[in-house]
Amino acid sequence: MKQTTYSFKNQLEYQHNSCSADLEKQYKSCISVLEKANIVKDKEISRLSASLSRSKNEIKILNMPFLLLKILSR
Repeated sequence: MKQTTYSFKNQLEYQHNSCSADLEKQYKSCISVLEKANIVKDKEISRLSASLSRSKNEIKILNMPFLLLKILSR
């Protein structure tokens, strides 16, 4: 009886350790995927921010002649 209990205990420990290792691998894989997605997201945000900044500068440049006309017409 003791041998059966000991064998059963060992089997449960092995299954537990195996499942724990699998879960840890899945967790690390998910974290890796999320980190890669964050890198892509950050690059896209930087690209969009730079594009927005360029557009704002272009608008300022395009508005300069109108501002000069307003100043000169006073």
